[in-house]
Amino acid sequence: MMSLVRLHSELHARASPPQPSEISLEMGPFFPATFGSMSTANRVVISALLEFANSVFPEFRKLSRDDKWDIIVKNFYHSRLFEGCYRSTRATRTATRTVLLSELHSRPKPPHPLEISLETGPIYPATLSSIAIANRVLVSAMLDFAACVFPEFSQLENKEKWNIVVNNFYRFPLFEGCYRAGIVFPDDMTRKFGGFTVWMSVTDMTNFYSDAAEGADQAGALEHIKHSSLRIQEIKAGRGLIEDRKRVNPCHEEFLVVIAIMFWPFGDMPVRDEITQLGDRYREAILKELHAFYREEMRLDDYATRLGELMMPVFDRTHDMKEHFEMLNLLRILPEDNFTYQLQKSD
Repeated sequence: MMSLVRLHSELHARASPPQPSEISLEMGPFFPATFGSMSTANRVVISALLEFANSVFPEFRKLSRDDKWDIIVKNFYHSRLFEGCYRSTRATRTATRTVLLSELHSRPKPPHPLEISLETGPIYPATLSSIAIANRVLVSAMLDFAACVFPEFSQLENKEKWNIVVNNFYRFPLFEGCYRAGIVFPDDMTRKFGGFTVWMSVTDMTNFYSDAAEGADQAGALEHIKHSSLRIQEIKAGRGLIEDRKRVNPCHEEFLVVIAIMFWPFGDMPVRDEITQLGDRYREAILKELHAFYREEMRLDDYATRLGELMMPVFDRTHDMKEHFEMLNLLRILPEDNFTYQLQKSD
């Protein structure tokens, strides 16, 4: 009910409000934020929070006006980040469920449906073929994730959507793969997830290349990986950077914030000014809510240092990954029609 009130209040306060028949919780419509629209949205949020508190907590109604206001204003900073994290969590869980089922049911011997869960997998060592499937599924899931979390994404041209998601493909899996490996494999720092249900390790590269096509130079690939600019040996360092309790060790809210911020840097990719501005607005809004979360919830003073460490460029390996894929193509490990190899040809 609170969401419906907020939806109508914000939309009918616009200079040119949409028709009532065009309004829904699922479809909005949604618009790029401005200072004016954010001022209205924040006023509506606070009013809705007051109504919510009065309805859910009977004791709240007995408090003084000043006490109510202090509680609501303090909660305002939490609620904005929570709402963003909730939408991201819901979209992430839906996407991961899709990825989980797609990867597992694409295996040569898929597990029984009763054996499958988000918590337990099952999980397997990665091979070339399983990674090719995982990457195809991931890119599809990223398109859905972006549409759920960033409403304006659905309004972009298909080519623009594709370019943005492929650009993010080179960042997201490295960060997410290391982050989740720290949860699932806390005692093996050589592992990272290469897909949702498959893990990779520098100690298991022979098995990784075991299902390469006939004529593939597996020996050359194993030698290449020792000196590749991708430096799979840095998995341990990447894991350590994330999991170091004295430095980062991100909570779930921070993880969601990072993957949302990671989505919008475009590097050298040409985009329309409107898309650049959209990305800037999302980063500014996300960081603003995160700063409030750090101050109010985590009681941190030096959160700029914390965020800087979390977003270190060790995870932006676009150039290295493309160079690595080109070498694997020369070694006949990745054929021309391989989905992962084709990604860099389409961006």
